[in-house]
Amino acid sequence: MKQKGTKAIALGAFLFLAAEASLISIELEPSDPGIAFSAKRDGYPTIFLAGAIHALPEDHQIPPSIYITIYHLVNRIGFEYDENEGGSSDRVQKSFFPAQEKSASALLAPISLTQLRTFCDQDDLFPFNQALFASPLYVHFQVLQTLNSRSGISPKFGTDTVFRAAAESDSKPLLFLETASDQISAFEKLGVPYFESRIVDRVSKNPDSHRAQADHLYSLWRDGDTSGFESASVAEMSDEFSSHILEDRNRAWLPKILSQAKADDSPIVYFVGSAHLVGKQSLIELLEREGFAVTQIRSSASLPSPEAPAPRRPASSTGPPQETPTSKAKPTRSSQHDTKKSFPNLFRKFRSKL
Repeated sequence: MKQKGTKAIALGAFLFLAAEASLISIELEPSDPGIAFSAKRDGYPTIFLAGAIHALPEDHQIPPSIYITIYHLVNRIGFEYDENEGGSSDRVQKSFFPAQEKSASALLAPISLTQLRTFCDQDDLFPFNQALFASPLYVHFQVLQTLNSRSGISPKFGTDTVFRAAAESDSKPLLFLETASDQISAFEKLGVPYFESRIVDRVSKNPDSHRAQADHLYSLWRDGDTSGFESASVAEMSDEFSSHILEDRNRAWLPKILSQAKADDSPIVYFVGSAHLVGKQSLIELLEREGFAVTQIRSSASLPSPEAPAPRRPASSTGPPQETPTSKAKPTRSSQHDTKKSFPNLFRKFRSKL
């Protein structure tokens, strides 16, 4: 679960930096497509799926150029869950800070608590006294966030966080695939033994090695290397994590994606964790089973101009919709995206705050 706080100002600073790049004629290179797909089928508008990384370092703050182009093409933006939804606070409180007999102090082994204390005492990012009264699920989340912070990785630069801030500023309609309660319930299925093993593994990690491993994953993500990303992420996950956190949620999201997409003729993009787009039972595989022609987007040259609506397949045509192969095509200057034009409202709103 992501924290709030100074997110809006930080994201404004991020988008200002991206806009400044365009002002001094530094173009976004088309060589960083990210993990993005288009899905097309009769009776539906184009559905774009863009793989998000939920927490990123500052030097990865500019999103993949394909993502920015897609954002500019669509009017409807979808995300995993609404972190601002009303009515979820009681559910979160109950899960994260339960009765004493369900807290980390009661459920984790003494040796695990000793290792956790050593980890917490390195700084004041995650006080050990807070960990004692929290659930193993919450400790699991906070240990990861603390390790990320020590490694220079922050959710304020996360792909979904960035595009949500942009969409809100541009007044684009937001859609969600689950509630915060749904997400918590999915994680709770993993159980205490899983959380304890992950906590113990992470508290022993060196921030430098954690960052090096993360940087490798970011490189695969930016390059659009789906097989490499799967090997470095999904393939390393436990079967229970893949089942409850990826596959079960993908199946629950699919009917919502279909109904939300069909509710309007305009194209739509969903920013979801990149691991949901690779491997078995991925959203890509599920959409293909539903008759969609799904194509990975390797170049912005294969996308329509941001000034024009996304093309709709004529009703008289036959056969599955196809995207013209463009992986070897060199995008023209006009196809490269101007970040300032992508996020005009945020650019104006936050420039004065820096």
